Order: sequence, then structure tokens, then C-alpha cells
Amino acid sequence: MVHFSPTGWVAQYASNPFNNLPCVVYREVHTWAADGAALVVDEQKGSLVLATSLPDFEGLHYVERLVGAVAAPPGWYQRTRVPGLAEPVIEPVAVWLVTGHGHVLPVGRNEGLPFLAPGGMDFREGVDIFFEPDAQAVGRPSGGTGEPEAPPPPF
Repeated sequence: MVHFSPTGWVAQYASNPFNNLPCVVYREVHTWAADGAALVVDEQKGSLVLATSLPDFEGLHYVERLVGAVAAPPGWYQRTRVPGLAEPVIEPVAVWLVTGHGHVLPVGRNEGLPFLAPGGMDFREGVDIFFEPDAQAVGRPSGGTGEPEAPPPPF
């Protein structure tokens, strides 16, 4: 699963087991204290606190930092291989997410695939991106004849 946070870091905490299985909870690191310590939101206190002050702190992990989003031009699709499904799911790319490292990630319409929801699929695993021109969506080159022109990829 791709996680995002304002700083590019999350704090990891152990949680109460669910059905006798260990659980992990991640909290976004929202900012850094003057001494460099990670600060997370404590919902009960309604304030930022040291990540290490909350129970069951296990450590910090680097994640992606979202810096932008660009609407995808018509014609871009993603083919996602989903474990347990015989056929891949093909859907239009709705938006390209841009990370702090300059990676561009496709986001579809999420028809049954919660890519951004907790526990969703990892963008980077099992996804192919392809362009399939559609004359109605993309338009025709100058002069109105010939094959549709592909827009340049966003990366």
C-alpha cells in the first residue's frame, strides 16, 4: 500500500490484536519539533505530541509525500492484476499523483479497487499503464483526418 504524509514519514505503532492477529497502526508525521523529534496528532488530546509519547511506538518509516495531482488526458488506462480475479481490471486513469521524488502514480475511478483507502492495493505492484487513443476523447490531428494523436505522457 502506498501511504502519503505531509512530511514523507509515518510513525508505526503496535495495536491490540484483531482476531488473535497482530495489527499495525500508522500515524502521519505532520511536522518536526525544534529538536528534530517527530510530531503526530493525538486525537484524544486534540494536539500534536511527540510520536514516541504514544503507547506502543515502534519506529518511523519513510513513505511518499504527495506534492501534486494532474488530471489525466483522455485515452490513458491502467490494467491492474488483482489477486483472486481471473481477468485484470482495466479502467481509465483519472488523475496522475506526483510524489516528492518525482514519481507519477496513476489513479483510476476506483471501481471496486480502493487504491487510496487503508488496506488498498499498492500502486506500484501489478499495474500496467497504456494509451489507447479514442477519436471522440482525444480528437483528430490538424486537418481532421488520420489517426488520433496521443497526448504526451505526464512523466
